[in-house]
Amino acid sequence: MTDLYTTHRFSAAGALTRFVRTVADRPSEAARLFAMDAVAIGLILGFFLFAWPAFMATKPPGWQEGPLAACAVVAMLLMYLMWETAWQRFLAGKPARAGLPWRLWHEEGLVFGASVVALILIGVLLICTFAVLGPFWLLLSQGAGAPPPVVGLIVAPIGLIVAFIAYRFICGVSLTIVQGRMSVFAGFSGVQRHLWGFAWALFVLTAVNTAVWVLFDLTRGVPVQSIALFAGSAGDIPSSWAGAGAYLILSALSTHIFRGAYMESALVTANLGPVSERGSGPEPLSTPAH
Repeated sequence: MTDLYTTHRFSAAGALTRFVRTVADRPSEAARLFAMDAVAIGLILGFFLFAWPAFMATKPPGWQEGPLAACAVVAMLLMYLMWETAWQRFLAGKPARAGLPWRLWHEEGLVFGASVVALILIGVLLICTFAVLGPFWLLLSQGAGAPPPVVGLIVAPIGLIVAFIAYRFICGVSLTIVQGRMSVFAGFSGVQRHLWGFAWALFVLTAVNTAVWVLFDLTRGVPVQSIALFAGSAGDIPSSWAGAGAYLILSALSTHIFRGAYMESALVTANLGPVSERGSGPEPLSTPAH
């Protein structure tokens, strides 16, 4: 295993380039995974832009939309699970499976379990945040009569902190693949060692990602979606083949880059071991990578 997967120091530059460096280190395996990405994008495009509308237009009498819609959702979730796990294995330095790199087995089950745990924790975090910020938002906007931009400037920093906490849980999903066991909380606590570097990497990624999605909306002549300004993604899928294809490709690349940042943190955590009470503080912002 090369030094790419045995790093003991986190750096923002390493997190930002983790995906690209791993692809350069193992181009043949990356090519197989990219080929599977292309197949998946083609299937999604065909389903949403051709198969589903055609079926809806010619549905037989008495046909119920519910069962087919549920099966479609399950199929999409399984596809996403296999896609996510295959790339997580690749970024962790594990060899891709022979033949088709996608499968549905033990590691996929681990990623599913870790993702469910992370989503539950993030959901609880969001509920608690909304329970606190909701009345505060109403007090500022309705009671004090503050204009929306002012309210947003006051509440936005809290939202950024909550988002950062949520990203730390996602690092636990990557650590689960690295260690081969459920490690959501270990991944969360491991970020404490490189807190500021991780925050800086996510800030840069979010800023660049948001700019790309805003440019995407502008080039197709539609108003910039508000979600693009906060989540770094377009608000709707274009109805044309070319537009929808570009949307899915950008979405996949965005996920790859962010996943690389999470994996950088997970690998450092795995190589350093559990966070102890002593020496568990954040690393300097400009810590060099080995």
